[in-house]
Amino acid sequence: MKYVFYVLGILILTLGIAFTIQSDLGASPFDALLVGLSIHVGLTVGSWEVIIALLFIGCNSFLKSQRPEVSGMLTAFITGIGIDMWLFFLHFFYHTRTMVEQSDLFWNRLGCYRFRNRDILIHKFCSDAN
Repeated sequence: MKYVFYVLGILILTLGIAFTIQSDLGASPFDALLVGLSIHVGLTVGSWEVIIALLFIGCNSFLKSQRPEVSGMLTAFITGIGIDMWLFFLHFFYHTRTMVEQSDLFWNRLGCYRFRNRDILIHKFCSDAN
């Protein structure tokens, strides 16, 4: 059960990372490095997460003259997959949201037209087109 909560916690963490990347308001320095590598070199943000984490784990094990930590590698893989998964879903949601907003605007305008014909002005969007 503790492993389920561990993976769930990492997935929630990666959702936050994906939100900060998608928001275009800035990300943490490490996530900004991942996004920059993804844009300029190729591969995905999650792939770069795994590559750099494995590089850090390898360097750490070399400097300490120990075996690499398997749990760190597993965490890197879960984090990389989670980031890519959430970025994929958020990209899909972003396009869906704009379609919903456009249809909402259409229905608001249709409602304004209907009420305008009855000389009733109730919606704030109706007042801009006399």
